[in-house]
Amino acid sequence: MMLFLAASLVDAFPTLDSIKSVRTLSVEKASEGRPVELEAQVVWVNSHRGTFFLYDGENGIFVQGPEESAEAKSLKAGDVVQVKGVTTTGGFAPDIDAHHITVLGHEPRHEADSLTEHQRLSPVFDADWIKTRGRLISMTVRWNMKSISLEVSRNDLLLNIQMPYSESNEVRLTELMFEFVEFSAVCGTVYNPQRQAVGRIYYANSPDDFIAVDLSQNTAPAKLMQVHELYRYGISSRREVKTHGVVTYLGPREMYLRGEQAALKVAVSTRPDVEVGDEVMVQGVVSPQPVTPAFRARSVEVIGKKDRPLPVRIEANDQIDVSLNYDLIELDAVLVERGKAFWGADGVAQQILLCRFFDQLFEVFFPAGASLSDDLKPGAKLRLTGICNVTRNQNLSWYFQVDGFSLALRSMDDIEVLVKSPWWTMGRLLILLGGMVSVAVLALIWGVVLHRTVERQTAVIAAKVEREAIHEERQRIAREMHDTLAQGLVGMGIQLKSRIRKMELNKKELFAFFKKFDVPDQALGPVLEKIENITSEERKSLDDLLDKMERCSEESRSSILYLRSGMAGRMGLLTAMQEVLEPLADETGVLLSIKLEGQARALKQEIERNLMLTTKEAVTNAVRHSETERIKVVLRFTKEGLQIKVKDDGCGFDADGIQKKGHYGLQGMRERMKQFGGVLEINSEKGKGTEILISMDSTAAWEV
Repeated sequence: MMLFLAASLVDAFPTLDSIKSVRTLSVEKASEGRPVELEAQVVWVNSHRGTFFLYDGENGIFVQGPEESAEAKSLKAGDVVQVKGVTTTGGFAPDIDAHHITVLGHEPRHEADSLTEHQRLSPVFDADWIKTRGRLISMTVRWNMKSISLEVSRNDLLLNIQMPYSESNEVRLTELMFEFVEFSAVCGTVYNPQRQAVGRIYYANSPDDFIAVDLSQNTAPAKLMQVHELYRYGISSRREVKTHGVVTYLGPREMYLRGEQAALKVAVSTRPDVEVGDEVMVQGVVSPQPVTPAFRARSVEVIGKKDRPLPVRIEANDQIDVSLNYDLIELDAVLVERGKAFWGADGVAQQILLCRFFDQLFEVFFPAGASLSDDLKPGAKLRLTGICNVTRNQNLSWYFQVDGFSLALRSMDDIEVLVKSPWWTMGRLLILLGGMVSVAVLALIWGVVLHRTVERQTAVIAAKVEREAIHEERQRIAREMHDTLAQGLVGMGIQLKSRIRKMELNKKELFAFFKKFDVPDQALGPVLEKIENITSEERKSLDDLLDKMERCSEESRSSILYLRSGMAGRMGLLTAMQEVLEPLADETGVLLSIKLEGQARALKQEIERNLMLTTKEAVTNAVRHSETERIKVVLRFTKEGLQIKVKDDGCGFDADGIQKKGHYGLQGMRERMKQFGGVLEINSEKGKGTEILISMDSTAAWEV
């Protein structure tokens, strides 16, 4: 059967006999597995995987050798081969799936073409055999991939190079570190799942592809400079320099130095034999960074011993400026919120604290895998010690302006709880307020105040946006709303519910009291009916009031979530939903599952926020009204759009009837999705549960 299919394929399409004829195929045609038979020279080989690149002097192409093929794994760069196989789409451009390889001879490889800036950036070029120059500044052995990753600095740009691993390759490359070299390599492409070029990767066979360039006539001895003098006017970025400082922190691949007037981050190939407190001399090249330069060290030499460096103490009136970038600092701050960031394909979590230093908010990053103490709760006062990373306003590309900082802790010893979070909350204080009328009046007053405060603070935010200071103002508003209005409404809701239960209990006790007397039912009936009518009217009024207050409370929480979306923004839509919805389910004992289908895409913050709020509204309604035990949320990304399905197994309701009545929450959800071209559908029957479907046919306008 396979031979018959292969024969049919040959008959259907002409055999392609050149690299160019394969590379010019469309994706659709390449996917048809058209026959290939061509001759070219091998310029790069991965003997571990049996893959290689061919080059014919003008065009190059990637070839996947036959599975477990001894011929493919024994190939050498320079071999002239005949390849028979079929076309494949490849990840970026059409490739060849080889079925048979014949070595015709061995010749010196083609002369590599000099790499131009156009070739480096243009997606037209791929798999070409090129050569270029630069300084070899970094080498990393990747054992899991059996390869060596190199970085070459060329005109202040980093070129990433891959080379098959061998012990001899590692030794010879070590001898070339920080030398100017000319190297030959295959110019490969880094691409995304949509077949779009996102970067360059260069494939070299061995150190034989690297030639040290003799610059002895133009190279002066490395100049000794202070840390704060690096990368100033008139200093060449191509020459090595020396600088010195005291080690404040030592990591696996970097260390931090404190100089006379500034600090420095130094990248090292291997962990040097130094300790915190050592004064070291480093020689290498300077690499530009957004705030202050960093350093890549060729050599590290201990030139003295000093006491363990103390952190720079930051007080209320001190400014966080560029002189503190990369330095070890200490400050006291108030914990505002706890959160997590997720990195890598495995979703490794890193603990993050959002803290407030007087009027300035900043983030604190813990070492990977660290677990937080139970004492770290919002409101606690902390003493923090760590490496300061100053940030600049990236929107002002023509002007340097510091807009904040973050703190990287070296270990859990860098955090100390000075004052634990207070036990009291606004809710506990409001419980002391008695009286149904008082609660009702306060609820109305707080509702009005909340509405006016939101309007006032929204106006303040708009003004701050115009003055490019929106970040600090949003966080301050969220903090005030959470600590006062939102907590107050929660407490009043508890008090009001308690009053409703008390009123029902009083009614029952009153009925029981009257029934003790020997009074005919004809005489007692009107009295009891009157009591029932009065109680029902009061209960209805209180229920309406409670519903309005819960709506206000929900809106305040949504506003707070939006204002604090800076931390959740890094999580993505799925993780943000988990962070918001799971605590809601835990409070009620409902079993909640959240599932992702399809390939997730990054969306703009505005649409992600509205999708999350609409989903939260649907889940909240199910928890409150459906008497369900299980809620299932499915986030499904289609080819062009997305769908969010919220399904429960509760009591259900008459969907047509509730829509005719104009239910406020459902109407608000529809209007919110309509603004973004979305549709909200409700499917429910009494006793059969409820399904709410949020759908967008296309998310192209909202993707980032």
